[in-house]
Amino acid sequence: MRISDIRARSNKELMELLSSMRAELFTIRLRVSSSEPGVRSTSKRFIRRDIARILTCLRESKGS
Repeated sequence: MRISDIRARSNKELMELLSSMRAELFTIRLRVSSSEPGVRSTSKRFIRRDIARILTCLRESKGS
C-alpha cells in the first residue's frame, strides 16, 4: 500500500484498516507457525510495514 493512498483516507478509515491489518498479521503468524502449506512468511514483512505506515500517518495527523 502506498503512503499517498493512506494519506487520502480519513482517520476513522485508517483505524479500521489498522485493526484489520493487525488481525490479518495474527492469522498469518498462526498459519506460519503451524506450518500450513502455501503460506509465505514474507507477507508478514509487508503487512508490518503497512501497519507502520498507517501508524505514522495517524501520528502525523494527530500532531498537526
